[in-house]
Amino acid sequence: MKNKLIHSSSLFTSGCLLCWFLFSTASGLTQNVSGNTKALVIGLSHYQDPEIKELPFPQRDAELFASYLLANNTFKLDKENLMVLVGKEATAAGVASALDWLSENTKVKDTVILYFSGYAGYQFRQSESNAPIYYYDSPASQSTSNAFDLFKQFNKNVKSKKLNFYCFGILYPLVSPSVLAQDSIQTKTWNIQVEPFPNKFSISSFLNSTEEVQTRSISVELKSFNHYLLEALIGKADFNQDLSIDFNELNAYLNKTKWSEEHTPGFLFAGSSSRKKGYIRVDPKLSTNLIQLEKHLTATILEPNETKRNELSLNQLAERDRSLYQDFLVAIQLGHLMMPPDRNASMLLDSMLSLSPFINYQGAIKRRMAAALQDETQQVLNAYLNFDNQEIAKRRNKTGAYLIYSNYCQRASELLGKDHFLNKMLTVKDLYFQGLQKRIDGERTYNNQLIEEALELQKQSLQYEKQAAFIYNEIGINCSLLGKKDDARINFEKAIENSPSWSIPFANLSQLYLDEDLNKAQRLAKYAIRLSPKNSYGYNVEGLVYLEAANYNKAESSFLKAIEMDGKFQEAYYNLACIKSLQSDFQMANFYLELAIQNGFWDFNHAKSDPDLEAFRKQIQWIELVKKYFKDK
Repeated sequence: MKNKLIHSSSLFTSGCLLCWFLFSTASGLTQNVSGNTKALVIGLSHYQDPEIKELPFPQRDAELFASYLLANNTFKLDKENLMVLVGKEATAAGVASALDWLSENTKVKDTVILYFSGYAGYQFRQSESNAPIYYYDSPASQSTSNAFDLFKQFNKNVKSKKLNFYCFGILYPLVSPSVLAQDSIQTKTWNIQVEPFPNKFSISSFLNSTEEVQTRSISVELKSFNHYLLEALIGKADFNQDLSIDFNELNAYLNKTKWSEEHTPGFLFAGSSSRKKGYIRVDPKLSTNLIQLEKHLTATILEPNETKRNELSLNQLAERDRSLYQDFLVAIQLGHLMMPPDRNASMLLDSMLSLSPFINYQGAIKRRMAAALQDETQQVLNAYLNFDNQEIAKRRNKTGAYLIYSNYCQRASELLGKDHFLNKMLTVKDLYFQGLQKRIDGERTYNNQLIEEALELQKQSLQYEKQAAFIYNEIGINCSLLGKKDDARINFEKAIENSPSWSIPFANLSQLYLDEDLNKAQRLAKYAIRLSPKNSYGYNVEGLVYLEAANYNKAESSFLKAIEMDGKFQEAYYNLACIKSLQSDFQMANFYLELAIQNGFWDFNHAKSDPDLEAFRKQIQWIELVKKYFKDK
């Protein structure tokens, strides 16, 4: 029997309950926006993780809101100072880079605008200041692998530069049914903590009583919350007709709105950086009829964002410099970030930074490179999270090369600067990938010293992020390999505590109980499968439980299910060979063991000493397999 721990990154709670939260801020402005204006608008309807349900409104809402900002002359916003991120552009690294752009080259009393529409997560801990934001590449269940607090960081940036600001957010909570069952009251209210702005108001969107149902009728046509926000901002909330919308008017208008969404729990918050009553100017040229306005704004559709993100006009460059910059962009697109060594994006970046034509664009091209490096490291973690068979096989077969991702983290940190808010997570990933590589090398070479060093690196990583479930899980794996079962159990339980819907730690914890409590091992294995039915490891662990109990028929069924999920799952083939050996079906034992070898099984010493294969090792088929695949042993 082959026991294998599962190697994966952290998962987060997924769910299908939809509710909303609107967070809008306006600085205490005078009659007109002063200074220059910049705006960042983000809308996420589609997410990379297939477990995250598509949202119908955010992308279109972001595009419409951006068009509104351009059409409202009181904002004095030029197109070159507007960035719109939708879909795959809005990765965590992409949004972080855009935040840097938003406050770059601004001065005191300039105005910046932030708009976000998309998912936010459930707050498991009262200590958490804000619900976690889901970016395009965020895993479905709560994760610290690419998380940063969007609104908190925005607030920090504008405070440090003393900027006027507006901030709008429409958030849809990603809440699992299990969370609802455990805490229906808290989930219903969804009282998200937000930054302590001096001037703010809040409003709940859920229906508290039958009486409230009667006062808030539901329209037949389904409209987004952005629809009502824009209705208010173009003038419908201007009750005193002074061509400005203050917070009291916005609050009153939204309170009396006839919502067309389903009755889902939600929370609305609006705040201002000024203790004075902040307000937003109404442009009298804009129609108060939102349907007409939408038609007008559609005609002024935004330019593609790619040129804006590059922040560099090729027409301004000489031919040689233009070619260098184009090669840089192509290298990023192809994923040639730091390899091959003779020509890669990092090398091309260094060349550009040394040339005078690129002096004014150094910040932009460095951010672009840093974002590409971070995106790639997140893709590796997400591949494990989504049980990508190729990535899983790399860890399982000890063939993955992960130091390159450590190098990516170090290079990104260097480009962003030591004080950047992403540096903590870059350090976490750097140490994690270093430790992962050492552990794999230690397993492959049977070198416990390397595994001890790997364990120390993961413990260092944990000092920077104490809620990282994927770090706790990796520590548990290292402890298991070193025979430290109690420490392994503690860390797998910590992983579960920090990410209760992630199935991997449950499967790993199940294996720890195989020798001491089969009933508990079975319960944990079944729960892992229930959390993630596509998780081949969960079925493999379930099979191991049945194998220990000598229930060979059920064990075989579980191992075959694991192979159905992952046709190259060598441990499942190996475990089937063990069953057939115990049943004296040596022909099938030979068949499955050879399949295990062909799919990457390499631990000859384990097979040579495994008591489950004792009967098969006395057969001629064993001798022939050894000669064919392990003749050097």
